[in-house]
Amino acid sequence: MKTVFAVLFLLFISICIQQMLPGWPLFNNLKPSVVLALLVHLAFRLPAKDTWLFTFISALTYDSLEPGPYGPALFSFPAITLIILKFRNDLFRNGIITQIICGAISGIITVSITSVLYLITNARPVNSIFSLIICSAIIGATVQPLFSQIIMKSRLISERGSWS
Repeated sequence: MKTVFAVLFLLFISICIQQMLPGWPLFNNLKPSVVLALLVHLAFRLPAKDTWLFTFISALTYDSLEPGPYGPALFSFPAITLIILKFRNDLFRNGIITQIICGAISGIITVSITSVLYLITNARPVNSIFSLIICSAIIGATVQPLFSQIIMKSRLISERGSWS
């Protein structure tokens, strides 16, 4: 039960931060995705069942707060979770390089799926998909290690991955 409250608290805080951050003009007006950084961080630490539950809750919440059609996070967040759960035992989850690579890949997956859905539904104009993918990889590679380090320093999660 303590895990549920801690995860919901972290989700609430990350949503508040996400909504307050402006789009970065240098990076094609993309916003840093704090909710996605939390998803990647927790996917390395929670049991698989809890990870999937958090994935769908965060995807529903993320899609409801972002402009555009409902659904890009419902496709991209489970894809990211599936990849992390498949390879998390082979990766050093506290390593900066792992966090940079996972943040960049998760940013690329999210923006790619979002761009494809926007092109299919014609809901929002997509200027340059290549530019969006490069910018999202840079933002993901920057935000993920920073966010992971903040959560690890806060001692909400022990080194073993269980909630302390």
